[in-house]
Amino acid sequence: MDMAAAKWLADIESDMRSLEVCGYVDEPMQLCVQALARMPSRTVQRFTVSCKYEGVQGAPRRYRATPLAPLIERACPVVPGRSEFHRLAILAESADGYRAMFSWMELFHTRVGSGVLVAYDCDDAPFEPHSGRFALLSLYDEFTGPRHVRDLVRLKVQRIW
Repeated sequence: MDMAAAKWLADIESDMRSLEVCGYVDEPMQLCVQALARMPSRTVQRFTVSCKYEGVQGAPRRYRATPLAPLIERACPVVPGRSEFHRLAILAESADGYRAMFSWMELFHTRVGSGVLVAYDCDDAPFEPHSGRFALLSLYDEFTGPRHVRDLVRLKVQRIW
């Protein structure tokens, strides 16, 4: 297969990718970019990926994103009793298997949670095909790199004990 045909197929595959919200939920979802764009969203003006040992990775980027917590609520997590929430975690997974985790309490009851977003637009354009359709941003982490998930394909509500 020549390079042009391979790029064309990669573009089509990337266009078809959706974001799965699944796991310990009553209403699993498959969301496309257009569905996220219709939800309440915000613009993040200058997000940079930073790591403890490697420092800042790349230039600041502008993202359009929707908060993660309402997406999780919309899927109706299965919670048999009020005290069961503390047993839940949300796993964000990329197409290559990279994962980041947020506890329920962290996502819904701390400042960190208010800055956890699912991005679907970067610098006022869709993501490049090789980057997938979605990314997870955690704005208020001291180092944003470890929980920055590129090519985000799945958000899984998981009972951890």
